[in-house]
Amino acid sequence: MLLYDLTSTYFEGAMGENPKAKYGHSRDKRTDCLQVVIALVITTDGFPLAYEVMDGNTSDRTTLRGFLDKIEKTYGKAKRMWVMDRGIPTEEILQEMRDPAREIFYLVGTPKAKIQQYEKKWLDLPWQKVRDSNLIERWFGELTSKRVRRGSFFSVDDLQRAITDFLNAWNEEPKPFVWTATVESIQAKLSRCRQTLEQIQPGCTKPRTRKRPNRLSS
Repeated sequence: MLLYDLTSTYFEGAMGENPKAKYGHSRDKRTDCLQVVIALVITTDGFPLAYEVMDGNTSDRTTLRGFLDKIEKTYGKAKRMWVMDRGIPTEEILQEMRDPAREIFYLVGTPKAKIQQYEKKWLDLPWQKVRDSNLIERWFGELTSKRVRRGSFFSVDDLQRAITDFLNAWNEEPKPFVWTATVESIQAKLSRCRQTLEQIQPGCTKPRTRKRPNRLSS
């Protein structure tokens, strides 16, 4: 099973010598800064298999085909399950993945329109909770906090070398991420947080209703 996702990291400055630094969808909410997009494939044990630093305006939906080919070329053909956000694959690429000759399987979020269409039917099915944590987002957090945010990079090559060094060091002794928090402990923490906020400003945690503008009568 392979987990695939993308993130972005931004630069402060003109970045005139960095051709990949472009304006695009910023996960950091820094639309005022140039950025690059980083795509990553990892195993369920947190073992990174491939990554790429892309132009900052790269659309997620244009990246999957290249990584399908890259993993197949690097590690050979095999039965693999790809897990990704619903915003990454197009219907065209999903049709290609369903080709029996490729022996590729996928698990991807269902578009909201289809959820509404089949919601009642699905609710009657027996559901089983698999995992609370989002492993690849957790791994991106490790990469960002421990390497990207702590470094200064003057080119894409500098950034790629830093990521490669981090991956190599991580892969020398990879450790799976284990989700230890229970639903009850998270709810208790939220309850304590609300109580503290209410002590500071009473009523601040209650839902706010938006006032409707008065209608003008003719």
